[in-house]
Amino acid sequence: MKRIATALMGTLWLAMTLTACGGSQASIFYALNPMDAYTSAAQKATRDLRIGVGPIRLPDYLNRPQIVVREGENRLVVDEFHRWGGALEDEILRILTENLGVLLGSDQVRVYADDFGRPDYRVTVSLQRFEGVDNREAQLKASWAILQPRTGDVLKTREGLFRAPIMEPEDYEKIVSAQSDALAALSREIAVDIHRLHSGLR
Repeated sequence: MKRIATALMGTLWLAMTLTACGGSQASIFYALNPMDAYTSAAQKATRDLRIGVGPIRLPDYLNRPQIVVREGENRLVVDEFHRWGGALEDEILRILTENLGVLLGSDQVRVYADDFGRPDYRVTVSLQRFEGVDNREAQLKASWAILQPRTGDVLKTREGLFRAPIMEPEDYEKIVSAQSDALAALSREIAVDIHRLHSGLR
């Protein structure tokens, strides 16, 4: 009888385990998209520039695998099943670097590192917000600085709030797409600053 009871308990445990596994929701992973390549007059003046990008700083509430959305002013929603495909800091750094390469027409825009040598300019970015808000729009609030790597001098600092509409509410793919658009808007502003500095303007 004891063996029968033990066998029944084992069968029941296995059935419960399989049911739990089969009923669990699988996580979905997302990545930001770079902007489309295009040509512009500004690229001709900056195509030989060497640009180092980084570091990127994030607030603690964004520094997590899960995608964060905001409801109202103070409520943050962290969804366990909608996640970034990699570290968000690395994702933003990768896309920002690629976007600036497109906007400046340079293939020498890279993540700043000790082995990069001495680029002409270095860009650092600090994000205060980067999330979907009330299922209406993505918001990116950031400050950035452009430095002279050879001297360490800060050549320009600015900040801005960038918005992009979410085309379909409660669709995380559309939220991430809107975040990519907001990051593209930030990239354009940084590229304008670099171009003006390189042209001797402030």
